[in-house]
Amino acid sequence: MKAGNNHRGASWYPETALKGHKKGDNILFHSSTMAIGTFDLPVTDHNFHDTGPIGGYLLVFPREPVIIRHLDKRPRVADHNTIMYYNRGQEYVRDPLSPYGDLCDFFGFAPGLIFETLESLAPGLAASDSTPFRLPAGPCRADLYLRQRRLVQTLAQTPDPDPLMVEELALGILHDSLADAADSWQPATPEAGGTARKHRDMVHHAQSILGRQFHEPVSLAALAAKVFSSPYHLCRVFKQVTGQTLHQYQRQLRLRASLARLAEPAMTATEAGIDLGFCNPSHFSQAFRQAFRLTPRQYRAGVNNAL
Repeated sequence: MKAGNNHRGASWYPETALKGHKKGDNILFHSSTMAIGTFDLPVTDHNFHDTGPIGGYLLVFPREPVIIRHLDKRPRVADHNTIMYYNRGQEYVRDPLSPYGDLCDFFGFAPGLIFETLESLAPGLAASDSTPFRLPAGPCRADLYLRQRRLVQTLAQTPDPDPLMVEELALGILHDSLADAADSWQPATPEAGGTARKHRDMVHHAQSILGRQFHEPVSLAALAAKVFSSPYHLCRVFKQVTGQTLHQYQRQLRLRASLARLAEPAMTATEAGIDLGFCNPSHFSQAFRQAFRLTPRQYRAGVNNAL
């Protein structure tokens, strides 16, 4: 996507994005301050590895796991548990984890909205006038993932949505995603030592494996062997780096992937749960209710009522 100028007071014109959006973009909603859509790029596309620099200021919610590397940062596993942040002009490359390729929802905002949100959270939180997003990725809570997914699904099915409500919901998503990331976005401290880097690399490796195989059963011993660690060490470091246990991380990947499956009329909730690795329908329903505070049936009934 392309956007307007990259300073705080600039106007941001979605019409520019609509004329020059990248292959794979499907813009579902646009106004003078934001654009919402989906990005769909199969791994077979000859531009899959590099689709060029980002044209706007984006929050991206992955729906298929992929490895993203901003050219000035280390590689990141972009999966259902992660929000990716892109500044205008950011160069990056991708490598596949899913056999499908790259599929995600994106929210593009005028730079003024982003700076105002960041300033409301903590003065000086933005990296600079041209790069408000200090880090390429942040955590994504289950309720936040649910909110953005329902909004995108509803926009895909609603030809004439109420713009005031859409923009207000989207701004809430922007605020909460940045609030959750604020602690790690404070001005950078000196680079950690080699041990911390080794820990990050090990966690990255484990996330890559879980991203490819989250719907399949995996033993702790097998996973630890693949990342050249002991089971105890992997458990301890993964929780320290991500804030979640390995099982919690895997279960969230499964639950968030279930939202797309439940939106398919031909797929039952039982089929969705079994397909994603849950041992039985009641286990899936209980985990779904615990994560999203509603049952699969209630989600399915309300999927068209996000607005």
